[in-house]
Amino acid sequence: MHSNRSPARFFELVNMLRRPAFFSLVLTLLAVSSSAVAADAVSAARRALRSGKYQQAIRLAESMAAKGGAARLAAAAVHAEALIRSGRRGDAIVVLEKASADPAAHRARLLLGETLIRQGKRSQAEPYLMKIIEAYNDDAITDRDARGLAIVGRAAYLLRAYRDANDAFNLSERAGGNN
Repeated sequence: MHSNRSPARFFELVNMLRRPAFFSLVLTLLAVSSSAVAADAVSAARRALRSGKYQQAIRLAESMAAKGGAARLAAAAVHAEALIRSGRRGDAIVVLEKASADPAAHRARLLLGETLIRQGKRSQAEPYLMKIIEAYNDDAITDRDARGLAIVGRAAYLLRAYRDANDAFNLSERAGGNN
């Protein structure tokens, strides 16, 4: 019987790693676990934000800044909301402007537009809000994306296109917007 530290066991493990099926399984497991960890961190940041623990939300969201994809965008939105609620609007605008470079950053653009409007900078907010409308018109936000349609509705409302906002909110509701 071999001990777990024997050279034979080592070479057995090395040979296992050389098998393509095993390697792809390991990569898949790593990807799934890292995306689950990212989603958990964003959820924890949202909980901290809702409970008024803004500094904790900021720290959690900042830790996700280096990640890619949807988790990074969600974390940027939470980060900015925590900064806004703690009175650091200028820092929030920097975070949102950086995030808004991503084509899928609809929530970040909406928050950026709202923040700029609250600061009396409507003309600076309009291009960010219009990008959301353009994403809908280009089918980047589909009629089945309830959250995306709600964002479109809010953007249209902020742009003072009230009839379009109402239409987008109705579409959101039909798409399952009660989540």
